[in-house]
Amino acid sequence: MSYRDFELQLSKESPNLYRARALDNGNIAAEQTFELRTGELKVLEGLRRLEEKAISASEKVEKEIFHIEFGKELYNKVFSGKLGEYFINCLEEAQKNGGGLRICLRCDENAQEISVLPWEFLHNGDGFLVTDRNILISRLPFGVKKVKSNPLDSILRMLVVVSSPNDPGVAPLNTELEQEVILEAVDKLQREHKMEIDFTEDATFETIDDYLNEKE
Repeated sequence: MSYRDFELQLSKESPNLYRARALDNGNIAAEQTFELRTGELKVLEGLRRLEEKAISASEKVEKEIFHIEFGKELYNKVFSGKLGEYFINCLEEAQKNGGGLRICLRCDENAQEISVLPWEFLHNGDGFLVTDRNILISRLPFGVKKVKSNPLDSILRMLVVVSSPNDPGVAPLNTELEQEVILEAVDKLQREHKMEIDFTEDATFETIDDYLNEKE
């Protein structure tokens, strides 16, 4: 599937007030301002609580919905008005052509406090955007120029380092399930001989170095 770039530039207008601009070949296609209070206690507490529950080894962990509520709020603030309409139109047009959208987030130097937010939580009310195969979310750090690379003409080789914390206070990682998910995601690429993937559970420098030198 081919993806059309949807570049979203975020800048700060004043305390708690930001501007979102959708760029098309460097030109502003749609923009709007939105208010976002990242320093509010409920935001900080919600993110902290979510992190704690993600690594908790307790079997009696209450279901957390903060990430859904936060994702909806973030989406409704940024993708509303003309910018929201432009986003939907771009997505529908890409889908009609059998493709999707690659949302590229770029935060200006004066808006770095929102660059660290979990934008992967963006939720349009039906689901998280990252779970839609027609949408990709990427980040472009401030000051980094966008470079368009040509498609690879050789097999892409990937080494996945499996790491499961050995800590009684941290929930054990189901490494077998994680590997199955990854293999399922790249199955088509492997069948088409476009990718080779290997796993290693020994994350020491020596093991990875030996593996890479052996493959080389």
